Amino acid sequence: MLRELEEHGVDAYPGSAPPRVPTLIIHFRDDTGAPFAGAQTLAQRIPHAETLFLDHGGHLGLGHHPEVETTLHRFLHEVVTSR
Repeated sequence: MLRELEEHGVDAYPGSAPPRVPTLIIHFRDDTGAPFAGAQTLAQRIPHAETLFLDHGGHLGLGHHPEVETTLHRFLHEVVTSR
């Protein structure tokens, strides 16, 4: 998605650097509403971003996939306890 924005002259981080906060990017490769390439680009642009890329789940699979739930709980626990 960032690449598509940049191809149209849109700066995804206007006047600033990418976020420097814990970031978890979850994306399903079969999501027809958001291209997988956008999630990959986003992950490359955010330092230390953690990713969970799954083959099936579509655009609305986020709340219905056990691996998403497990990963999200672990990620949030790590963020909260590291402060």
